[in-house]
Amino acid sequence: VGNPLITGTRYVARGTRCNVCNTRFKAPLPSDVKDAPKYDASVATTLAIARYSLGLPMHRIEKNQSHHGVPMPDATQWDLLRALYQTVYPVYGALQKQASNGSLILYDDTPGRILEYKTQGLATHTTAFISVYEEHKIFLYFTGRNHAGKNSGAILDKRTNEQPVIAMMDASPSNAPQMKTELTARFILCFCLVHGRRKFFEISNAFEENCDFVLNIIGQVYANDAHCKKEKLTPEARLLYHQTHSQPLMDSLYVWLNNQRTYVQHESNSGFGEAVRYMLRHRIPLT
Repeated sequence: VGNPLITGTRYVARGTRCNVCNTRFKAPLPSDVKDAPKYDASVATTLAIARYSLGLPMHRIEKNQSHHGVPMPDATQWDLLRALYQTVYPVYGALQKQASNGSLILYDDTPGRILEYKTQGLATHTTAFISVYEEHKIFLYFTGRNHAGKNSGAILDKRTNEQPVIAMMDASPSNAPQMKTELTARFILCFCLVHGRRKFFEISNAFEENCDFVLNIIGQVYANDAHCKKEKLTPEARLLYHQTHSQPLMDSLYVWLNNQRTYVQHESNSGFGEAVRYMLRHRIPLT
C-alpha cells in the first residue's frame, strides 16, 4: 500500500444558515479532535529521516505532499525540524560526551555544502566521527568551516577517560587533532593502510612487477585480518595474531621499500616513487 511521507485526516464541520435571520450555525468538533495537536510527534521524525537520511530537499517533499492532497509547506517543515532539534539537542550533547571517552575513534572529512558560505567563496566540510564506547558505536557529524582535526579536538577536550585511545584516519594534515598535552602520550595514531595500498594499485599498470610485489604482501595481511573476523577473535587475540603473522610481512615489505629508495631502484619523482615515500614516511601509524 503506497502512502505519502506524511498522511493526514481532514475534519469538516458542517454548517447551516437561517434563511430568516442569516445566522450561521456550525457543528462543534469533538474535544478529542479540537484539543489534539495539529502535528503528531512522528511527523517531525519522518521529515528528519526524509531530509537528512534520504537527502530529500524540503521543496521536493512539499511538492510530493501536494500531489497526495496533504499539504506540507517547506517553511512548516523547517519549523517542525527546528523544534525537534531543540528536543534532541541534549541527547546530542550526551553522545558527544560519551564519544569523547571511546577506546577507538575514526574520523574523516568530506565536502559539505552550505550555500551562505559558498556564495562567499569559503570551503565547508562535513566531518564524520565514529567512536566505539563500551562496545557501542556512536556516530556524529559536523558540517561547517572546521576540518576534522579541529572537530575531533573539540570532542577530545571533553575526555575524562584515562585509558589510551586508538585514532584511525588518513594522513591528511587537516586530520591532526588539536588536543590537550596530557592526552598526547595516550593517543595511538593509526593511518589507513587502504590509502597506502591504493597508491600502488592506481599505478600498477605502469609499474606492474614492483606494484604486484607490494599488493601481494598487503593482500596477505588482509587475509590474516579476514581470518580474525571469521573466527571472531577478541581484540587482544586479533592483535596477537597480527603480531605473529602480519608483522613479519610488513617488516619485509619495509626492508624492500627502504632498499628501493636507498639504492635508487626507481625514479623518485615518479608515481611509484611517491607511493614509496608515502609508505616510508608514515611507517609507524600505518603499522
